Amino acid sequence: MGKISEAQEILKNLGLPIPQQNEMSALTLLALCNIREDDYWKDATRDSKRITKDIMSFVNENADQNRLLSSRWLNSKSDRKHPLLKNL
Repeated sequence: MGKISEAQEILKNLGLPIPQQNEMSALTLLALCNIREDDYWKDATRDSKRITKDIMSFVNENADQNRLLSSRWLNSKSDRKHPLLKNL
């Protein structure tokens, strides 16, 4: 199981609604915990990151994505309801 799937499982176990158990939410959790694919969850840190720069930079540098993220994902209806983004 990859880190994105593991992060989605954590979001599920935390009781987040299904729409917030998506890949972007999992990537956000990985960024906030500073967890890369080869890291162990026990080594997670609690990092404070800005959405538009820090989180997207982490995802672009560490996630196995075929595309670079942009601020467009913030305009997604389901992501705006995400608990991590509710204060934006």
